[in-house]
Formats: sequence, structure tokens, C-alpha cells
Amino acid sequence: MRTSLNLCIFFLYMLPCIASATIMPKSLQEKWSELNKLGIAEYSKFGFDLYDAELWASSDKVDALNKQNVYGLSLKYKRNIKQEQLLKATAKQWRRLQLDATLSKSWLAQLESIWPDIKKGHTLSFVIDTQNNSLFYLGDRYLGEINDHRFGFAFLDIWLHEQSQFKKQRQQLLGS
Repeated sequence: MRTSLNLCIFFLYMLPCIASATIMPKSLQEKWSELNKLGIAEYSKFGFDLYDAELWASSDKVDALNKQNVYGLSLKYKRNIKQEQLLKATAKQWRRLQLDATLSKSWLAQLESIWPDIKKGHTLSFVIDTQNNSLFYLGDRYLGEINDHRFGFAFLDIWLHEQSQFKKQRQQLLGS
């Protein structure tokens, strides 16, 4: 009985540490030091944990995705995910949000040359810089970028658009 009570107290004590854990690699946090963590969310599908997501912004909140701010999104994967699966899921979400098909096709071709297969435990991070370039990192390794000012916000819309499929995660990421 006493051991169970001690374990409960230990986990309650550690909960704030676990909840405040950061997904974005330390080196990226240092590189993009103007970013503040807004929220964190977990995504599961059919009972399988897929990833934890973390949203960062150079302001204390996301105000209609102000294009003057810097934004970051980090996804820490809990499963192996093939590049093809990432591309299909992204295409599906953009269709759902009724993104222009020509833009989507062009961006997916660019993502195909940037994104690798993801292994369990890997972190894929995405940053929109002050020039609205979209940069991708695997851990702290630079993967590539898309230099279309529309891309970054269309990509973030997958999680942050009011019509996003990820309603619960949207609220958590926005810190609401």
C-alpha cells in the first residue's frame, strides 16, 4: 500500500515536468530563439499514437496567422511513417480544406524531394521565417525549404484552420 502511495506521489510530482517537455530540438530553439511555445497536442488514430505536436510563434498567440511573425511546428513521431504516407495524408487534408489542386500538386512534388521516411522517435520540424520561407528539419538537420509565401500557412492550416479535422489538437496547439 505504501509503495503504491509513493508511486502516485512521484507521478503527481513529475507530471508538470512531463507536461512541459519540449519536442522541438534544443538547437532549433536556440536558432529560432524568438519563438515561444504556444501549445502541445497528441494525435492518435484508431487507438494508435501517431505523434505529439508542438506549436511555436514569435508572438504569445496566433492572431489569424500574422505573416509578420515566425512560426514553428514540431511533430515527434511515435511510429515509423513512410514518406508516401506523409504525402498522402497532407494531400488528403489539403483536399479537405479545398486548397487549390494546382498549388497542392506543386507543393507535394517539392515535399517529396524534402521529406524522408520517418522513424519512431524522429522529430520533423517546420519553421516559417520572417520572409515567409518554409524550412524543414529532421531533428536538428536541415532538410530543405519551400520558398512560396503561401505554402507555410497552407501547411499550418492542416492543424490550425477552423475547419481542420483536428479540432481537439487545434485547441491544444493554440493554447486554448
